[in-house]
Amino acid sequence: MRTVIIFISILMAYSGVSQNLTSGKRITPKERSIKQINDLKTGVLLIRLKTKSTTITALRDHGHLDKANEVEKNLLNYNLSLIKAFNSNFDFCKFYFFSSDYSNFVKNKQFDSVYFFNENMEIDKSIKTEIDIFFVAEYGPVEADTNTYYQGTYATQGEDGLEKRDAYSGSGSLGFEALIIKNDQFCQLSQPFPYYVRTWDSSRKPNKVVKKFNTKLNDYFESVTR
Repeated sequence: MRTVIIFISILMAYSGVSQNLTSGKRITPKERSIKQINDLKTGVLLIRLKTKSTTITALRDHGHLDKANEVEKNLLNYNLSLIKAFNSNFDFCKFYFFSSDYSNFVKNKQFDSVYFFNENMEIDKSIKTEIDIFFVAEYGPVEADTNTYYQGTYATQGEDGLEKRDAYSGSGSLGFEALIIKNDQFCQLSQPFPYYVRTWDSSRKPNKVVKKFNTKLNDYFESVTR
């Protein structure tokens, strides 16, 4: 009898654990975004500057030296304007600039192999910092959100009457150009986090984009930490 009671007790305990594991609380988009904005505030934003190294090398290899020099010059001027825009208009958190050539090192958190740029877009080997939590910002197209997020349950008519089902949400395809925040694996964040500011096909100057970007982050942070 004692053995049977112990067995039943163990079975009930295991059942309770299993139930907790299978019905554990799912994180909501709001909870996820609050954690991300707090992580960003105390962490680091790494701004990825495009180099178009492959394109420029290919142009030179095929004898298009003038075109290669033009692409390189235009890209340098644009990156310099972006660096200046951040230095003048961004105060939400610490930030550093790195070249897209170092993307794999950043993704793998091998920061000993990453060089950061100064305000003149020159490699500054003195810029070495301990980076734990970080996000990545860059210009590019806003991608469709392929993730779905638990929203709760809803009632629907089934074969045997009303049934409860889980509801999920996700954004549709967007595709316009913007300044975007991504996580440390270069995956785009999603709402309600203010993860992008439109560039309107590059007609909006970097100063305005970064200033608006900074304002949105500060406003959101204040709204969720009051």
